[in-house]
Amino acid sequence: MANIMLYGLPVLDLLEVTADSTVVANLLNRHQSAVSRIYRQLSHDLELNFIKQSNGFYSASQNHRVLACLREAAQLLRLKNLDRLRWVSGSWNYLLLNSLDVCPPPLSRGWFGEARTLELLKTRVLDLAVVSAIDSLPPGTFMDDNSDPHFFNGIAAFGLGTYPLEVSAHPSHPLIGAQQLSPEDFSTYPSLAALKGMFYERSLLLRSHGLWRTPRRLRTYSWQRWEGESNDGVTLVYTNPISRKILSSSLEIRPLNYALDVMDRDVLLVREDLIDVDSIQSLLAIMRKQYRMKTLELLPSFGSL
Repeated sequence: MANIMLYGLPVLDLLEVTADSTVVANLLNRHQSAVSRIYRQLSHDLELNFIKQSNGFYSASQNHRVLACLREAAQLLRLKNLDRLRWVSGSWNYLLLNSLDVCPPPLSRGWFGEARTLELLKTRVLDLAVVSAIDSLPPGTFMDDNSDPHFFNGIAAFGLGTYPLEVSAHPSHPLIGAQQLSPEDFSTYPSLAALKGMFYERSLLLRSHGLWRTPRRLRTYSWQRWEGESNDGVTLVYTNPISRKILSSSLEIRPLNYALDVMDRDVLLVREDLIDVDSIQSLLAIMRKQYRMKTLELLPSFGSL
């Protein structure tokens, strides 16, 4: 049992998170061949039928109760030590969270959208996630950054920081500097979109402004293939003051003179039954402090997130 908990189960869990055996090998300081051997042996021994599915994700199709018991025990052990917590960022706050002084750092995630994030929290593969409220909370949810947690479907959400969404483009874009823009002005230019169903609420908000019309077949986020698409001089993308500042060293990008009137919020998500765990509360306090500090560092005039 000790070998399963210490060496076997982490391989299965990290494969579900990263969908990449090479990444898992690097995280665990093992050879890729050892990772493949371990997950296949454990799958056989526990009759899990744990394999890479046609959608590119790893999962078990048998003996879910056994796997659930092992994961609950493993999570209890991780929760005793802040440095062992397992978490991911969202797509849009990846650059911000990787710039914070938080240990452990977020894991590389193998998916786009937040439906899988919620699933891995519920199955205890992840201990927490820091993602967009628009993409994860039920529509119409209201909360502020320092309020009590909002509960939904067995998950608790803690507010971390709030910021306005922007429509942005390369400085050479014809609409840069234009005044009194309307959704009709966007119709002749490509505007980024994910595949159908990945960001349902976000897509509704942006489509109401004539945006989110040009799908990109992305499985994971990278700024080069998202905000970086603006380099063509015609594609409209979406930023916020923080992400735009972080990207400024790698990408020429400016906001248009158009008010989306959409506020997004980063939230820390955790299973409802874990909200009082000391390590979770400690990381929440660190996150909130780091968000305030990073905002003042990058945008002194912006105030607080």
